[in-house]
Amino acid sequence: MGLARFTARLKRLAVRGGSKPGVDPDFSAHAVDLDSDRATNDPGAVYEALRKEGEVVYLPRNRLWLVLGHEETRAALSRADIFSNAPYRKFDHELLGADPPDHAAVRRLLAPCFAAPVVERLTQSVQGFVSDLPRGPFDLVSGLSRPFSELLGRELLGLDVDLVEAIRRAQTLSQTAANSLDDFNARLDELSAHAGILPALIAQGGGVLDPDRARRLIRFLWLASTNSSERLVTWLVTRLLRDPDLLAELAADRARVPAFVEEVLRLHPPEHIFLRLTTQDTVLGGQRIPGGSLVQLSVMAANRDPRVFDSPEIIRLDRSGSRHISFGHGIHHCIGAVLLRTAIVPLVTGLLDHADGMRAAEDLDQIPYSATRSVRVPARLMMYL
Repeated sequence: MGLARFTARLKRLAVRGGSKPGVDPDFSAHAVDLDSDRATNDPGAVYEALRKEGEVVYLPRNRLWLVLGHEETRAALSRADIFSNAPYRKFDHELLGADPPDHAAVRRLLAPCFAAPVVERLTQSVQGFVSDLPRGPFDLVSGLSRPFSELLGRELLGLDVDLVEAIRRAQTLSQTAANSLDDFNARLDELSAHAGILPALIAQGGGVLDPDRARRLIRFLWLASTNSSERLVTWLVTRLLRDPDLLAELAADRARVPAFVEEVLRLHPPEHIFLRLTTQDTVLGGQRIPGGSLVQLSVMAANRDPRVFDSPEIIRLDRSGSRHISFGHGIHHCIGAVLLRTAIVPLVTGLLDHADGMRAAEDLDQIPYSATRSVRVPARLMMYL
């Protein structure tokens, strides 16, 4: 690719990614609300505006400390004794919300679930999945990303097709229920009793996991694996549809697919934030944070830290090393990271076999997004393959 063409592409990509509102130049930590439409619709721009005030800032409207810097985020993730995962305990007490020493014991139990035979079986299933995809028009999210995520969860947890369909029905029903999340979680716990890995988890647990705890752990693994993979696939394909040059480049050189996956993970982490609770007074990024403080680690901002990444807003397939922290760091580094990476590469490679016909079936600047404080991802995108 010539220098002039490469420079033009950088300028074009820097402004792509969906219609986004601008951020006031004088945007301040004192005024920002991370749950506002402005922040959820364009979190990257808000984080960069706040970065001018420091890599660690206090947000009074959200009553939390926001960590933006790469070095500072890694430092917090490395100190589970000071930055506790306690904020997640209502959602998951077994793994995500656990601190040492309980956390390490559960991770050891789960290690066989992510071993080589599971990875190999999943890779074979992905190859068959791509060959069965429709050519279009179809919705990227409901027709590709979500079925792929369910395939991954099914293979990981030992679920049959009927059980996955029951989970899908429960999720649809919960969207109209008054206590939707509680109802859905309760139903997932019931269905988890039929997961193929349940007997092995209990047997290998040596008393660490009773049946109830094992079912809750399976529920968490289903939600974590399906949500993360669905969001990642959606962004991978969206970025290809937005950039025909990148699509052609990858189709011509499949060896660069892993680098593409890492760059999309860096720019669009499945979860934008990690929450922590300080167990004692501490200092981070030059700021003194009292014990008992809620801390929001912005993975998205850390992954775009200009001190670490040149041209941080741009997909560059020639970046050296994978320094993003989309899968976390330290003892809570995502246990399924290797499995997801291994499954995603053959999926993208298979999609590239249809690069000549891959295109959007609607205006990419008009597609709807699911946007919250922790997630921003296309909610629907009609496409051809």
